Amino acid sequence: MKKKYLSIFIFFGLLVGYGIYYQQKSINILQKYGKYTIATIERIEPSSGRGCSYKVYVSFSYMNRKQEAFYCITFKLDKSYIGRRLFYEFAPNYIGRTSSINYDCSVPDSIQDAPSEGWSVEWMSTHFPTCMNPTPYP
Repeated sequence: MKKKYLSIFIFFGLLVGYGIYYQQKSINILQKYGKYTIATIERIEPSSGRGCSYKVYVSFSYMNRKQEAFYCITFKLDKSYIGRRLFYEFAPNYIGRTSSINYDCSVPDSIQDAPSEGWSVEWMSTHFPTCMNPTPYP
């Protein structure tokens, strides 16, 4: 009986350890290769998945190609966010693997489009330091 509990404890320990490793690796990838562009929230849907209360679907453009992504979030995001343009951080060679979006920082109306190759982290830290994304969402 004790072996069973020990096995379960080790399994969950490894699972948590992998989660921490993956999160740190995602942060490192964004710091090294990260670019910023403009993402538009397309729709918000309730989700019944564990650890995911809502799915937020966004679209963005990179190298003149439209891309799409979605995020699982645990907090409630009002439907008024649909159509909102936000700063979106991603790693070009890792699209779909690691990215980050700041729901509290809308793109100003004075900026209509992002450059085809996106903005660098340095550009964002100079022009919009409060909009930089602290945590990626894999």
